[in-house]
Amino acid sequence: MSLGQRPALEPADAELLPDAASSEMDFSEAEEPAPISLDPLVAAARVLFERAEHNLPSERRAASPASYDAAAFADTLRAAAQIPAMQFTLMADWPAATRALLPAVVTDAAAGPAWAPVLAWLLLRDLPCHNCSSELFDHFHLRGVLAEIFTALGLQGDDIWRAAARVRLLLEHGTTPEQTFASPAFWAEPDVRWLCGVNESDGVTWFNKEQFEEMWGWLQLPELVAIAERKLSAGDSNVSVELKIAAAGEFAAEAGFQLDAFLTLWKARTAEPEVAIPAVSGSFAD
Repeated sequence: MSLGQRPALEPADAELLPDAASSEMDFSEAEEPAPISLDPLVAAARVLFERAEHNLPSERRAASPASYDAAAFADTLRAAAQIPAMQFTLMADWPAATRALLPAVVTDAAAGPAWAPVLAWLLLRDLPCHNCSSELFDHFHLRGVLAEIFTALGLQGDDIWRAAARVRLLLEHGTTPEQTFASPAFWAEPDVRWLCGVNESDGVTWFNKEQFEEMWGWLQLPELVAIAERKLSAGDSNVSVELKIAAAGEFAAEAGFQLDAFLTLWKARTAEPEVAIPAVSGSFAD
């Protein structure tokens, strides 16, 4: 069914979001991901953008861009295709949980579950509405649509809904992970509390260590794509980068995985420029 008939994507419109397990998307080489066919993804994005723009709320339509930039989206996809190789370079020393949700070099059977949320975010983050992607996510009822797509690509059980929730959170909080983690509003969101295992006991709010680290790693995705884009635009395989990955896990452990204690510690430590935040450095070495 067309978006022009109702402000929602039907599960039957699943082809609008790409099949990450397609044989045309081969990420089997760690050192240099094989070329992928971008045409189907770019074409799907164009259709999705046009349908979304047609159904934009009237108050948002004036803020939409003049046209869909197919070349820019193709460049973004090329950059994202570099992420599996980063698992062996930039991300090699990251805690395992922070890498768990990011695309890795895997078999074809595992590619769908790994890539589906990433590609969904890449498509949806540039919907034709200025700074309102998460609003359109709700307006078009995309949580259920993504759940249908993710099921077809191999996700099962709660993992389906967790992946859809992560896409929405990245649309809402995809800029500065440090500021996001310092925000009580972020931690008050039901999806965040579910995904991070937040619970209360004897008046103390706790969170789960592994789920916390998974969220921290997932929020790095926009920066990883940006790093890859800089690498490709520079035409240089040796782009030095530094990300503050170790900090969150260390502060969480120091806080005893108590949310209030972590927020106090995180805001105090990250607000001081003279305090060195532990970081993981790396480069793209061919």
